[in-house]
Amino acid sequence: MRIFRCCKQADESPVNMKEKRPIDIKRESAGSFTIGTEDDGAIVEMFNFDGKLICIKERAIYEFMFADKIDPERTNINLHPSAQKLIINQGTKSELVSRVFIRAKRLFKKEYIKAEIDINRALNLVLEALQEMAFLEKEVNEYLG
Repeated sequence: MRIFRCCKQADESPVNMKEKRPIDIKRESAGSFTIGTEDDGAIVEMFNFDGKLICIKERAIYEFMFADKIDPERTNINLHPSAQKLIINQGTKSELVSRVFIRAKRLFKKEYIKAEIDINRALNLVLEALQEMAFLEKEVNEYLG
């Protein structure tokens, strides 16, 4: 089967386009997605972080990736077009998230930090520390009753 594209100029001849594989059609198709649940509240902020979309909601933070980030060679047609992972079940309504992660995100900008410091690495460390603090907060609350 040959696929042709329309030519912009009348004197051009049609050019063969590369045939797309079924996985290419699936990955390049339009779609929609929902991040988290309604219980997580509204999306407050979304930003690109190390090639992943971080979605901060009122009561949760999610990491979102397209299938091409997980399978760049496009070998697994059964992979869902997008994937999301709950990073922490607290969001902007949480004092912990606001004081730790959102503040760090606002302060760790190249305008404020020396060039030798890897800002993405620093934010990754803050996110890891936030997860640990949230776990400890949960354990303390359970212990105290």
